[in-house]
Amino acid sequence: MTGRHRRTLELGAALVAYAGLLLVSIAILRGDAIVGDLPRALVALMPVPAAIAIIAIAIAQFLADDELQQRIRLTALAVSCLGTMLVAFSWGFLEGLGYEPLSGFVIFGILVGLYAVGFMWSARRYR
Repeated sequence: MTGRHRRTLELGAALVAYAGLLLVSIAILRGDAIVGDLPRALVALMPVPAAIAIIAIAIAQFLADDELQQRIRLTALAVSCLGTMLVAFSWGFLEGLGYEPLSGFVIFGILVGLYAVGFMWSARRYR
């Protein structure tokens, strides 16, 4: 099994673990079995170790890529980060006018969406 194939399987397992832990934590928090702020916070944070694993696998994959693939991914990250900053700061000005704040989930969606756009744009430049 190649390193890339192994990392793909690891990533899939980490994503399944994340989804499973997220569903379990949501189910527990919907019930009344856990009382107190700290225990509830610990249950809410159950998916975080799987998220850390996902990040570690993504970094390992990035480091294993060749220079061209790294450049494509780095460009996508730049587009994603800078574009999300633009949206977040612009929305912050609108919040001053009474608009609702953007949640972290919305910001995350923008970040991922712009990464996909940046990746496709960057990869297309090298065809």
